[in-house]
Amino acid sequence: MSAFLRRWSGASRWLLRAGERVGFGGAMMSQPAVRLLVGERAVAFPRRPLILGCVFLESFAGPVPGGEGAVARRASALVSLGADAIELAWRDAGGMSCETEARILEMLVTKISQTVRCAVPRDETQIFPPLLAVNIQHVENIAVAVSLGVGIIASPSPQFPKRAGIAGIAVRRPYPTDAADDTVAETLVRVGTDEKLRSATIWEVPLCAFGNASRGRMLRVLRQLVASGCPVLISEPGSCLMDAADALARDAEMAACLVAGARSGAAMFRVCNIEMAWRVLRTLERLCAL
Repeated sequence: MSAFLRRWSGASRWLLRAGERVGFGGAMMSQPAVRLLVGERAVAFPRRPLILGCVFLESFAGPVPGGEGAVARRASALVSLGADAIELAWRDAGGMSCETEARILEMLVTKISQTVRCAVPRDETQIFPPLLAVNIQHVENIAVAVSLGVGIIASPSPQFPKRAGIAGIAVRRPYPTDAADDTVAETLVRVGTDEKLRSATIWEVPLCAFGNASRGRMLRVLRQLVASGCPVLISEPGSCLMDAADALARDAEMAACLVAGARSGAAMFRVCNIEMAWRVLRTLERLCAL
């Protein structure tokens, strides 16, 4: 275990100080009754927020480096570290055809689903088998992903919100972080009042939105979304997930965000360091039980 990770074994005092720095001085987590609906699986809160781990591919436009077995083993390793959900993403999807995406989805998702079921969950709080997530470049392949058991889908396509009504998936949508606080209600109106639809719409807020200048406003937005029954995902940027540079500073920043986000009701965190996130959230959970 690295010297940095050893520091987390006695993290109770540090976590309380981190919570105070971001504006939460008490010991209780604040999680309204939110339900995350992923196909036929429902995750009810309050509970420990879910940890989303990413498996990156070099490209979706050509053969998978190392083969599907290596990708599946990486996903299984993330589950063993404590990941509740696995996301399949890629560094460069340029030039990828619809047919290529469908073929590689069928190959990788099937292999990952088979392999992760053999992983050993880290503890009893973990979602197992893990939820599967994927970024879809071609909306025509949403149905393919659903048929393979993918439960959470995001897409850069402008057609995606219009085509995302397919039953059996949770939709990940970026929240407009530059919007004013009073636009939260307007944003929710666009989703609709249907409880099932709101439970299956995951609003994604990037970690950078919680910088010193905007932290207070974004925490207010987060609490408003959660109070309306919406699951919220806080994510590290893709460049951080792929780049190990400055990992120590990044982990410290993410740890403080884990504390603040969990106490404001965030349902899920997309992180690079699964080990660190699991230790922080489990320590916070134990502190809240005192």
